[in-house]
Parts: sequence; C-alpha cells; structure tokens
Amino acid sequence: MPARDLSYFLASSVVPTLRRREIERDLVERYHLALTNHGVRDYTCDACWQHYRIGMTQAPLISVIGCAFAAQTERGHSTFVHTLRRSLLAIRDHDTVEILAT
Repeated sequence: MPARDLSYFLASSVVPTLRRREIERDLVERYHLALTNHGVRDYTCDACWQHYRIGMTQAPLISVIGCAFAAQTERGHSTFVHTLRRSLLAIRDHDTVEILAT
C-alpha cells in the first residue's frame, strides 16, 4: 500500500505534538508530489492521505515484532514503550480503526 513507509516513520519516530501540528500534512503532500513527479498517475492526494491513515496500523505491529526478537535491555524497553505509544496515538488521531471498519 502506498504511503505506509511514511506512516510508519511519522507514527513511530516523530513526537506526536510535532507530527500533528507542523509536518504531517505537508510531508504527505510532498510524498504525493514525489510519486506523481516520478510517473505515478491516477493517484490523488486525497487517496494518498487515506492510505497514509490506514498505513498507521503497521507501526505498532512492527514495534511488537521487533520487541519479540530484540535483546531485552532497559533502553530497548524504553524505546519500545515510546514507539508503541506514539503509534497508538497516531492511530487514534486519524480514526484509523473506523476507516478499517468501513
């Protein structure tokens, strides 16, 4: 699915207040522009935004899988907790569960 790489990065790595206020919509629009500049056709910015929102679901999954196979350390646990919290907030911010239910 398009935009899931961007979804994962922003959902898991960027502080939610920064993601929400300053960069999220702009980065999705730039991402869409890059796709169209490289030949992608018949893909609207609205569709890209929708795919971005749906792509949020992969962030907590990747975090959990990574945690299952990583060495258990205090730093690793802290990183896992922050990443998971950010990911779940992004899903809630975008009503991703409701999108998937339709």
